[in-house]
Amino acid sequence: MIRALALAALLLWPVMALADQLAVEPNSAPIGTNIRLTLTVELGKGEKALPPSGIKLPKGAELVTVHPPKTAPKENGGQTLSQTYEIAMWEVGKTSIPEIEYTVVSADGKEEKRHAGPVELDIKSVRTDPATADKPKDIKPPVDVELRWGDYAWAALAALALAIAAYFLYRRWKNRPQKPVSAPLTPPAPARPPYDVALEKLETLKRDDLFGAGRGRDFFFRLSDILREYVEGRYGLLALERTTAELEREFGPSYAPDHARNAFLSMLRACDMVKFAKVEPVKLQADEALEKALMFVESTRPAPPIPTADAK
Repeated sequence: MIRALALAALLLWPVMALADQLAVEPNSAPIGTNIRLTLTVELGKGEKALPPSGIKLPKGAELVTVHPPKTAPKENGGQTLSQTYEIAMWEVGKTSIPEIEYTVVSADGKEEKRHAGPVELDIKSVRTDPATADKPKDIKPPVDVELRWGDYAWAALAALALAIAAYFLYRRWKNRPQKPVSAPLTPPAPARPPYDVALEKLETLKRDDLFGAGRGRDFFFRLSDILREYVEGRYGLLALERTTAELEREFGPSYAPDHARNAFLSMLRACDMVKFAKVEPVKLQADEALEKALMFVESTRPAPPIPTADAK
């Protein structure tokens, strides 16, 4: 019996080695972590693979990046094709990525439908108590404060004293000697474009090497402020005073294309995970976030005005 099983394994090994695969890395991660989903297709000599028309994502998943496909030649004249997708999961629990269907065209033009997957995922909460990991914390009840008449009296006397002091300060300011106002000798310098300011701050953030100084969390605080300041200056939104959820509702398609808005909101969510969920940041994540921020600013930079025939 054992010899038969060993012989079957030897015969099936070449087929198993050539099997297409769908893999995730990591398959267990905290909520909000970027996960790599890689489709590997083994092609024979003269074969080529048509990319999938799309991938179905489970509830709570967000497609962050689609990486360019990679190929590697094989000794038999074929090649190994790999396509990587980067996703972020925003719901806690066990889930799965459904199988992906794609087409392989042989050397003589025949098409073959192939499937890879599904794969399992386990998304964990950053909170450690299993009983409350998937539930928001309740609001604390109001605190009863007992006030006495003496407290009101002291508050009224303090308000009266402030009003009297404000009145005398106003009289003094109003009766101050007036100084002649001289016209400025030079006009004020024009305001710098928001994208120039943002690019300069991002380059400074890169040079500061906060991870080298042991201040990885400060990196994501500064990156969030730079991106919010840029969107506020570029589009007129009060981004510094809005939460990420509020910006997701207000920063609509009328402001920027979908890919730019999705990239901006994805970076804010990554910063929020470090700022509020206290996820321990890593330098690779910071380097990728900085590159995405530079690409976002460059992609939303206004086009230069087209010179007219009268401009000389």
